[in-house]
Amino acid sequence: MIDALGEGVTGLQVGDRVSTIPGFSLNQYGVAGEIAVVPALHVAKYPDQLSPAEGTAIWMQYLTAYGSLIEFGKLKQGDVVAITAEQQFTLDCIVEAYQYMESNEQLGKIVVAV
Repeated sequence: MIDALGEGVTGLQVGDRVSTIPGFSLNQYGVAGEIAVVPALHVAKYPDQLSPAEGTAIWMQYLTAYGSLIEFGKLKQGDVVAITAEQQFTLDCIVEAYQYMESNEQLGKIVVAV
């Protein structure tokens, strides 16, 4: 839960239930405690109906799909990727990550073949 916000932080407010997304060095921002100070970019809100354990884990599969395609795969507008999935859940996560990427103006439209 957010206790305080740094100057210029938008989209978050004190009292929001959040988890951290590990996109930063744990040597620079330690999170092994009850209180953590991390960049706002690496904080994700989660719905009230989720427990703290569920809230901290819910984004993982989507981040894995997004990171694989964008961060590591360097996918960009006009690229095509073929994705094979052993499990329906994996496919669902990739499709949802794609829908986010398609709606994100910064990324443009990316064609995904499944």
